[in-house]
Amino acid sequence: MIMTHITAQGYGKDFVPIVDHVAQMVADQFVRKQFADFDYLQIEVSDTSIYIIWGLEMSLLAFYMYRCIKSFLHRRRKMTLYS
Repeated sequence: MIMTHITAQGYGKDFVPIVDHVAQMVADQFVRKQFADFDYLQIEVSDTSIYIIWGLEMSLLAFYMYRCIKSFLHRRRKMTLYS
């Protein structure tokens, strides 16, 4: 997608000068930050969300168990019919 955007801008298919320019910009302007600067990105999950996720997981597990048991009983019924 980026390449089509660059091509649409009329830069052609030679991306080496563009990549070199961006690499030089990054080298000049890069500033390393500490992880402590990003503590605002932490999100506390509410109890309601935990219950919803737990309920969805249990529903999925119950559905999977239902399908397995149904398949097992179907195979068992087929075996007894043909025995």
